[in-house]
Amino acid sequence: MKLIYFVSYSLIILSSGAKCETMEDFAYMWNHCIQQFPLSGDELSLMMNDTYHNPSQYNNNIKCFRKCIVEQYGWFVDDVFMEDVYIQLQATNVLSTHIDKLHEFAKECRQKGGANKCDKVHHIMYCMDSKVNKHLVSLQEF
Repeated sequence: MKLIYFVSYSLIILSSGAKCETMEDFAYMWNHCIQQFPLSGDELSLMMNDTYHNPSQYNNNIKCFRKCIVEQYGWFVDDVFMEDVYIQLQATNVLSTHIDKLHEFAKECRQKGGANKCDKVHHIMYCMDSKVNKHLVSLQEF
């Protein structure tokens, strides 16, 4: 079952255009993070089935695993949100003409706090994901 989650998560990440370019790159990132933050089957299931990554549903282990992954992407360096790296990835196709809006979101989201470093990173990413998704929906309404 963990293999199914790994493959599903890998395909999502690779299709997103994240820093990893091959399945091997992602496998290395996954293995690096899963060794530091082993996930149970229930934790993997929750993470894979929750497309919105609601912070209130995740325990600290899942948040630390996700923090590790986004650090591997280069979205965070020393717990600092690297908004330009994140925005470069997001600013494709529809969002390419909305870079100022993405920077506005980043300015607001990077102020999010948390109970610890993993929680803070998770809240920032949840904020960015939800704002970008809402913005995409608003663009489709026209």
